[in-house]
Order: sequence, then structure tokens, then C-alpha cells
Amino acid sequence: NSTGPGRMRLRHCLYRARAKLDQGCQDALFNSEARRADDVRLNPAVQRACSGDIPKLCPGVEPGQGRILACLEVNRQSASMSSECAREIFQ
Repeated sequence: NSTGPGRMRLRHCLYRARAKLDQGCQDALFNSEARRADDVRLNPAVQRACSGDIPKLCPGVEPGQGRILACLEVNRQSASMSSECAREIFQ
């Protein structure tokens, strides 16, 4: 069963069933996804792909409120950015 333990499986299950959720739950799911999109710490795929790029390209940038993603976007043309990170950020 794909809805077994694990946050990502639960999140995907809720997302697939969002039309059946009441408005409060839909709003909470939307807000959670918005925070996840803005914060690299809440996005495991970006965290994995960019783990070496963030300290190199964004030293001293405080995580949260989209600051790391903004830094990566500013540095997207840098030869220092790994292809894995670029793919994950700008897919």
C-alpha cells in the first residue's frame, strides 16, 4: 500500500484525495505545499540534489522564506552548480 508510514506517502495520498477534503483541510494542504516550495529544508529532493551546492554557492544565506532557492536561482548560470541541482531546481 502506497499510503503506509512516511510523510511523503501521506502527503501524496492527501494531494490525490484533495477534492474530497473539506475546505479547511484543502487550505492546510495548500499552505503546507507553499511552505515546502519556499524552504529547501522541507524539500528532500532539492536537499539531496543541492547538498553540495548550497554551502558553496550560498554561504551565510539563512534558510527559510525562499532565500536559499532565490540564491540558487541567482547562481543558476554558475559553472559551480551541479547538473543535478540545476535539474531539480529548474525542472
